[in-house]
Amino acid sequence: MDQPITTPIADSDVVASLSELPGLVGAFVAPDSPGVSRVPEPWQPIARSSDPASRCATALARWNAEFCDKVPTFMAAFRAQLADVRVWLTDRGEHLLVYVVRDGDWQACWIGWDPWSAGPKPRFWEHFPGWLRAFLDEVHGGFTQPWGNSGPLSREDMLTLAEIADEPDGIPGWLDAWDDPAGRICSTRLVRIATNGGNLDYCLSPDLTPEQVALVYEGDIDPQDLASELDDLMSRDLDPERRVEPMRALTPDEARARQEQWDELRALMDNMPEARYAEAVYVTDEDDRR
Repeated sequence: MDQPITTPIADSDVVASLSELPGLVGAFVAPDSPGVSRVPEPWQPIARSSDPASRCATALARWNAEFCDKVPTFMAAFRAQLADVRVWLTDRGEHLLVYVVRDGDWQACWIGWDPWSAGPKPRFWEHFPGWLRAFLDEVHGGFTQPWGNSGPLSREDMLTLAEIADEPDGIPGWLDAWDDPAGRICSTRLVRIATNGGNLDYCLSPDLTPEQVALVYEGDIDPQDLASELDDLMSRDLDPERRVEPMRALTPDEARARQEQWDELRALMDNMPEARYAEAVYVTDEDDRR
Protein backbone atom coordinates (compact mmCIF):
# COMPACT_ATOMS: atom_id res chain seq x y z
CA MET A 1 0.00 0.00 0.00
CA ASP A 2 1.35 3.42 -0.96
CA GLN A 3 2.59 5.57 1.86
CA PRO A 4 1.27 9.14 2.16
CA ILE A 5 3.48 11.97 0.93
CA THR A 6 3.94 14.08 4.04
CA THR A 7 5.19 17.59 4.64
CA PRO A 8 5.24 19.76 7.75
CA ILE A 9 2.36 22.21 8.02
CA ALA A 10 2.28 25.70 9.45
CA ASP A 11 0.12 25.61 12.57
CA SER A 12 -1.15 29.11 11.82
CA ASP A 13 -2.71 27.98 8.51
CA VAL A 14 -5.00 25.46 10.17
CA VAL A 15 -5.52 27.29 13.46
CA ALA A 16 -6.84 30.32 11.60
CA SER A 17 -9.37 28.31 9.61
CA LEU A 18 -10.62 26.13 12.49
CA SER A 19 -10.83 28.98 14.97
CA GLU A 20 -13.40 30.72 12.79
CA LEU A 21 -15.95 27.99 13.54
CA PRO A 22 -18.00 27.67 16.75
CA GLY A 23 -17.11 24.53 18.65
CA LEU A 24 -13.74 24.12 16.96
CA VAL A 25 -11.82 27.00 18.52
CA GLY A 26 -8.67 25.58 20.11
CA ALA A 27 -5.06 24.64 19.45
CA PHE A 28 -2.82 21.74 18.52
CA VAL A 29 -1.42 19.60 21.34
CA ALA A 30 2.35 20.07 21.21
CA PRO A 31 4.42 16.83 21.35
CA ASP A 32 6.33 17.96 24.44
CA SER A 33 3.40 19.49 26.34
CA PRO A 34 1.86 18.13 29.57
CA GLY A 35 -1.45 18.00 27.70
CA VAL A 36 -0.32 14.87 25.84
CA SER A 37 -1.11 12.76 28.90
CA ARG A 38 -4.77 13.84 28.68
CA VAL A 39 -5.12 12.83 25.03
CA PRO A 40 -7.13 9.60 24.52
CA GLU A 41 -4.66 6.75 24.89
CA PRO A 42 -4.94 5.39 21.31
CA TRP A 43 -4.04 8.85 19.98
CA GLN A 44 -1.10 9.51 22.29
CA PRO A 45 1.51 8.12 19.84
CA ILE A 46 0.27 10.71 17.33
CA ALA A 47 0.36 13.49 19.90
CA ARG A 48 3.89 12.58 21.06
CA SER A 49 5.40 12.28 17.60
CA SER A 50 7.24 15.17 15.96
CA ASP A 51 7.37 13.43 12.56
CA PRO A 52 4.49 14.09 10.08
CA ALA A 53 5.05 10.79 8.24
CA SER A 54 4.85 8.84 11.48
CA ARG A 55 1.73 10.69 12.58
CA CYS A 56 0.00 9.97 9.25
CA ALA A 57 0.94 6.30 9.29
CA THR A 58 -0.18 5.84 12.90
CA ALA A 59 -3.52 7.53 12.29
CA LEU A 60 -4.31 5.61 9.09
CA ALA A 61 -3.32 2.30 10.67
CA ARG A 62 -6.38 2.63 12.93
CA TRP A 63 -8.82 2.77 10.02
CA ASN A 64 -10.81 -0.43 9.54
CA ALA A 65 -9.96 -2.15 6.27
CA GLU A 66 -13.56 -2.75 5.23
CA PHE A 67 -14.42 0.93 5.40
CA CYS A 68 -11.32 1.76 3.35
CA ASP A 69 -12.29 -0.86 0.77
CA LYS A 70 -15.74 0.72 0.44
CA VAL A 71 -14.33 4.16 -0.47
CA PRO A 72 -11.35 3.32 -2.74
CA THR A 73 -11.34 6.57 -4.75
CA PHE A 74 -11.28 8.64 -1.59
CA MET A 75 -8.59 6.55 0.09
CA ALA A 76 -6.25 6.66 -2.93
CA ALA A 77 -6.48 10.45 -3.20
CA PHE A 78 -6.47 10.96 0.56
CA ARG A 79 -3.28 8.96 1.04
CA ALA A 80 -1.60 10.77 -1.85
CA GLN A 81 -2.48 14.25 -0.56
CA LEU A 82 -2.26 13.69 3.20
CA ALA A 83 0.38 16.05 4.59
CA ASP A 84 -0.02 15.67 8.35
CA VAL A 85 -2.25 14.53 11.20
CA ARG A 86 -2.31 16.37 14.51
CA VAL A 87 -4.26 16.17 17.77
CA TRP A 88 -6.42 19.24 18.32
CA LEU A 89 -7.84 20.34 21.68
CA THR A 90 -10.92 22.55 21.55
CA ASP A 91 -11.67 25.21 24.12
CA ARG A 92 -14.47 22.90 25.33
CA GLY A 93 -11.93 20.22 26.24
CA GLU A 94 -12.63 17.89 23.30
CA HIS A 95 -9.80 16.09 21.51
CA LEU A 96 -10.03 15.71 17.73
CA LEU A 97 -7.70 14.53 14.99
CA VAL A 98 -7.05 17.07 12.24
CA TYR A 99 -6.05 15.52 8.91
CA VAL A 100 -4.42 18.12 6.65
CA VAL A 101 -4.36 17.45 2.92
CA ARG A 102 -2.38 19.46 0.39
CA ASP A 103 -2.37 19.52 -3.41
CA GLY A 104 -0.05 22.20 -4.73
CA ASP A 105 -1.22 25.52 -3.29
CA TRP A 106 -4.58 24.05 -2.25
CA GLN A 107 -4.97 22.91 1.34
CA ALA A 108 -7.90 21.61 3.35
CA CYS A 109 -8.55 19.51 6.42
CA TRP A 110 -10.87 16.83 7.72
CA ILE A 111 -11.88 16.48 11.36
CA GLY A 112 -11.83 13.03 12.95
CA TRP A 113 -14.10 13.03 16.00
CA ASP A 114 -13.28 11.07 19.14
CA PRO A 115 -15.20 7.75 18.93
CA TRP A 116 -14.95 7.05 22.67
CA SER A 117 -17.05 10.01 23.79
CA ALA A 118 -19.24 10.39 20.73
CA GLY A 119 -22.50 10.10 22.65
CA PRO A 120 -25.41 7.72 22.13
CA LYS A 121 -25.85 5.69 18.99
CA PRO A 122 -28.07 7.22 16.28
CA ARG A 123 -31.56 5.88 15.72
CA PHE A 124 -31.75 2.64 13.70
CA TRP A 125 -28.09 1.97 14.55
CA GLU A 126 -28.65 -1.77 14.08
CA HIS A 127 -29.53 -1.04 10.45
CA PHE A 128 -26.22 0.73 9.70
CA PRO A 129 -23.87 -1.55 7.71
CA GLY A 130 -21.18 -3.19 9.83
CA TRP A 131 -18.27 -1.43 8.09
CA LEU A 132 -19.76 1.99 8.90
CA ARG A 133 -20.63 1.05 12.49
CA ALA A 134 -17.06 -0.17 13.03
CA PHE A 135 -15.63 3.08 11.68
CA LEU A 136 -17.88 5.24 13.86
CA ASP A 137 -17.32 3.05 16.93
CA GLU A 138 -13.58 2.42 16.67
CA VAL A 139 -11.95 4.95 14.33
CA HIS A 140 -13.84 8.26 14.40
CA GLY A 141 -17.24 9.18 15.79
CA GLY A 142 -17.59 11.35 12.69
CA PHE A 143 -15.25 12.38 9.89
CA THR A 144 -16.03 15.57 8.01
CA GLN A 145 -14.53 18.78 6.79
CA PRO A 146 -14.89 21.61 9.32
CA TRP A 147 -18.21 22.73 7.80
CA GLY A 148 -19.68 19.27 8.49
CA ASN A 149 -19.65 18.06 4.88
CA SER A 150 -17.67 15.49 2.85
CA GLY A 151 -17.95 12.50 5.18
CA PRO A 152 -19.94 10.76 7.93
CA LEU A 153 -21.36 13.29 10.38
CA SER A 154 -20.58 13.11 14.07
CA ARG A 155 -22.88 10.59 15.73
CA GLU A 156 -24.67 13.27 17.74
CA ASP A 157 -25.57 15.03 14.48
CA MET A 158 -27.05 11.91 12.88
CA LEU A 159 -30.68 12.86 13.38
CA THR A 160 -33.85 11.96 11.53
CA LEU A 161 -35.12 14.47 8.99
CA ALA A 162 -38.11 15.00 11.26
CA GLU A 163 -35.84 15.94 14.17
CA ILE A 164 -33.84 18.30 11.95
CA ALA A 165 -37.08 20.07 10.99
CA ASP A 166 -38.03 20.24 14.71
CA GLU A 167 -40.97 17.91 14.06
CA PRO A 168 -39.88 14.77 15.97
CA ASP A 169 -43.22 13.01 15.38
CA GLY A 170 -43.01 13.53 11.63
CA ILE A 171 -43.02 16.49 9.26
CA PRO A 172 -46.69 17.47 8.73
CA GLY A 173 -47.80 16.72 5.19
CA TRP A 174 -44.58 14.84 4.36
CA LEU A 175 -46.55 11.87 2.99
CA ASP A 176 -49.68 13.71 1.84
CA ALA A 177 -47.79 16.01 -0.51
CA TRP A 178 -46.84 13.18 -2.90
CA ASP A 179 -48.77 11.20 -5.51
CA ASP A 180 -47.64 7.84 -4.07
CA PRO A 181 -47.41 8.25 -0.26
CA ALA A 182 -47.29 4.46 0.21
CA GLY A 183 -43.92 4.36 -1.54
CA ARG A 184 -42.45 7.32 0.34
CA ILE A 185 -40.24 6.85 3.41
CA CYS A 186 -41.51 8.63 6.52
CA SER A 187 -39.38 11.54 7.77
CA THR A 188 -39.05 9.79 11.15
CA ARG A 189 -37.38 6.82 9.44
CA LEU A 190 -34.68 8.70 7.53
CA VAL A 191 -31.47 9.31 9.49
CA ARG A 192 -29.11 11.86 7.94
CA ILE A 193 -25.57 10.46 8.07
CA ALA A 194 -23.88 12.91 5.69
CA THR A 195 -24.46 16.04 3.64
CA ASN A 196 -22.84 17.77 0.69
CA GLY A 197 -23.00 21.10 2.55
CA GLY A 198 -26.00 22.21 0.52
CA ASN A 199 -29.47 20.73 0.12
CA LEU A 200 -28.44 17.12 -0.60
CA ASP A 201 -28.62 14.76 2.37
CA TYR A 202 -27.49 11.16 2.63
CA CYS A 203 -29.87 9.12 4.78
CA LEU A 204 -30.11 5.56 6.07
CA SER A 205 -33.46 3.96 6.79
CA PRO A 206 -34.78 0.60 8.01
CA ASP A 207 -37.06 0.78 4.96
CA LEU A 208 -33.99 0.30 2.72
CA THR A 209 -31.28 -2.35 2.80
CA PRO A 210 -28.22 -1.58 4.98
CA GLU A 211 -26.12 -1.08 1.84
CA GLN A 212 -28.50 1.52 0.42
CA VAL A 213 -28.59 5.24 1.06
CA ALA A 214 -31.49 7.60 0.38
CA LEU A 215 -30.33 10.73 -1.41
CA VAL A 216 -32.78 13.39 -0.25
CA TYR A 217 -32.91 16.65 -2.16
CA GLU A 218 -35.59 19.15 -1.10
CA GLY A 219 -37.86 16.26 -0.14
CA ASP A 220 -37.24 14.05 -3.18
CA ILE A 221 -35.89 10.60 -2.25
CA ASP A 222 -33.56 8.59 -4.49
CA PRO A 223 -32.22 5.24 -3.14
CA GLN A 224 -28.66 4.47 -4.26
CA ASP A 225 -25.67 2.33 -3.28
CA LEU A 226 -24.27 3.66 0.00
CA ALA A 227 -20.59 2.85 -0.55
CA SER A 228 -20.49 4.36 -4.05
CA GLU A 229 -22.25 7.54 -3.00
CA LEU A 230 -20.10 7.99 0.11
CA ASP A 231 -16.94 7.43 -1.91
CA ASP A 232 -18.06 10.05 -4.42
CA LEU A 233 -18.96 12.56 -1.70
CA MET A 234 -15.72 12.17 0.26
CA SER A 235 -13.44 12.28 -2.78
CA ARG A 236 -15.03 15.34 -4.39
CA ASP A 237 -12.78 17.96 -2.81
CA LEU A 238 -9.68 15.88 -3.47
CA ASP A 239 -10.29 16.08 -7.22
CA PRO A 240 -8.96 19.36 -8.70
CA GLU A 241 -11.72 19.29 -11.32
CA ARG A 242 -14.53 18.99 -8.78
CA ARG A 243 -13.46 20.73 -5.61
CA VAL A 244 -15.22 23.82 -4.37
CA GLU A 245 -13.17 26.73 -3.11
CA PRO A 246 -13.56 27.37 0.65
CA MET A 247 -16.36 29.74 1.63
CA ARG A 248 -15.32 33.17 2.82
CA ALA A 249 -16.95 35.03 5.68
CA LEU A 250 -19.84 37.34 4.77
CA THR A 251 -19.45 41.10 5.16
CA PRO A 252 -22.02 42.80 7.44
CA ASP A 253 -23.94 44.11 4.40
CA GLU A 254 -23.94 40.65 2.79
CA ALA A 255 -25.12 39.07 6.05
CA ARG A 256 -28.03 41.53 6.30
CA ALA A 257 -29.01 40.89 2.67
CA ARG A 258 -28.84 37.12 3.24
CA GLN A 259 -31.07 37.42 6.32
CA GLU A 260 -33.65 39.43 4.37
CA GLN A 261 -33.69 36.73 1.69
CA TRP A 262 -34.25 34.02 4.32
CA ASP A 263 -37.07 36.00 5.93
CA GLU A 264 -38.84 36.26 2.58
CA LEU A 265 -38.27 32.55 1.89
CA ARG A 266 -39.64 31.47 5.26
CA ALA A 267 -42.81 33.46 4.62
CA LEU A 268 -43.42 31.37 1.48
CA MET A 269 -42.80 28.01 3.14
CA ASP A 270 -45.47 27.86 5.84
CA ASN A 271 -47.64 25.36 3.94
CA MET A 272 -44.92 23.44 2.09
CA PRO A 273 -43.76 20.47 4.25
CA GLU A 274 -41.01 19.23 1.92
CA ALA A 275 -39.68 22.77 1.49
CA ARG A 276 -39.89 23.40 5.25
CA TYR A 277 -37.57 20.44 5.81
CA ALA A 278 -35.13 21.74 3.17
CA GLU A 279 -35.16 25.18 4.76
CA ALA A 280 -34.54 23.71 8.21
CA VAL A 281 -31.54 21.78 6.94
CA TYR A 282 -30.04 24.62 4.93
CA VAL A 283 -30.59 27.34 7.51
CA THR A 284 -29.08 25.13 10.23
CA ASP A 285 -26.01 24.50 8.10
CA GLU A 286 -25.69 28.18 7.22
CA ASP A 287 -26.02 29.21 10.87
CA ASP A 288 -23.34 26.69 11.86
CA ARG A 289 -20.94 28.28 9.38
CA ARG A 290 -21.19 31.76 10.89
